[in-house]
Amino acid sequence: MFRLLSKLLLINIIERFAYGEIAFLGRQPIAINPTLYDSENDSVIQLDVLTFNETIFCEHSSSDDCTAFVVNANWCGHCRKYSQIYKSLARDIQGWSKVVRIAAINCADPINEIICHINGILYFPQLKYFPHNSSSPQDGKVIQSSLSVADLRDLITQMILNDFYANRPPNWPNFDFLNNIRTYDELWQYVNQSVPLLVIIFEEIGSNVGAEV
Repeated sequence: MFRLLSKLLLINIIERFAYGEIAFLGRQPIAINPTLYDSENDSVIQLDVLTFNETIFCEHSSSDDCTAFVVNANWCGHCRKYSQIYKSLARDIQGWSKVVRIAAINCADPINEIICHINGILYFPQLKYFPHNSSSPQDGKVIQSSLSVADLRDLITQMILNDFYANRPPNWPNFDFLNNIRTYDELWQYVNQSVPLLVIIFEEIGSNVGAEV
């Protein structure tokens, strides 16, 4: 009975694969095996073979709609423990969703094996950062794994900054430092007049505080 259901599911996937779908927060992925994330409660977008390309590579969206993605490929027993850290990371930076979103794909599921192989997933868990307007698996950049949410946040922040300076996405915040400012009035020179509050952050070289705020 299980084999019959699996075959029917695969047939359904093949029929839908020609069109593809875009994954979103709360969507239940197509799966044969259980996933590590709860679609209703976790701030993690769950990908599958139908949604990976359409979502990560933003194939049918305008440039302004596209965001960067951090993708966690999970498969092993260790991934179960790591999923708790990844869930905490997703909650921690959920407010950054206009710039980067957190996603996961279950490479243990037979329906996802090919897409995981194409994306060069060689070990588990593996985190990859896909820059704004990525167009192929080769664009994904491996993020050093860490058990610290703070360290992961810093690593992702640095990748976002590198992405910003390389591509200048028009719908992203401006991460440039202020030029030499001599007077108070100069602070408002490039600020939209409708902005009621201006926050000035002083940070040391190498700090990511300003970008994270």
